[in-house]
Amino acid sequence: MYLKAQPWNSYGESDEVGAISLFLTHNPIKEIYYGTSPNWGTREEFERNDIHDVDHYVTLRLENGWFRASWLMQGFDEGIALEITDDALPPMGDIQNVSVTESKPWTGLVRLEIENVTFVPHIPDEESSRNLWSVRLDLEEHRSVVVCLGIYREGVIEYHPTNLTVIFSKEIATSYRTPGSRYPAWGR
Repeated sequence: MYLKAQPWNSYGESDEVGAISLFLTHNPIKEIYYGTSPNWGTREEFERNDIHDVDHYVTLRLENGWFRASWLMQGFDEGIALEITDDALPPMGDIQNVSVTESKPWTGLVRLEIENVTFVPHIPDEESSRNLWSVRLDLEEHRSVVVCLGIYREGVIEYHPTNLTVIFSKEIATSYRTPGSRYPAWGR
């Protein structure tokens, strides 16, 4: 099985998004990888914050398959593409997979089931359609993680369409939004 939802049809109203949400729900997290450019970041760098500046994509190995969220642009459309598969998702091009399974705060989330998925849309430009820009995974034990478009530099998250940021803090995720979104990265 393989399914991919493009950002411009993955903000919550497509069959693909429904299938991806169903696939993720009640599926425990086993391993986590960040897709980064060479020399982007190391596992040790990702342990410092409740915000991880990821670069290209986040891949989760789940008990029953694999999930990837990656940034994608097409003309004025910019957002997060979602993929699920039964088989391992290989690195894309010259992007390296960095295992962050043993990095904080991921260590406290491994083995927890995903209970709910929230998709957050935005309209990045007058010329674009509605696109997915943030995904929140609510886990057991009242824990959550947000994967969204943005870049984290010098203690601040800024909107950047060609970079992903992972947020582990509800406070931070509720205070960050793109210029084209009615809702923060946390969602409603």
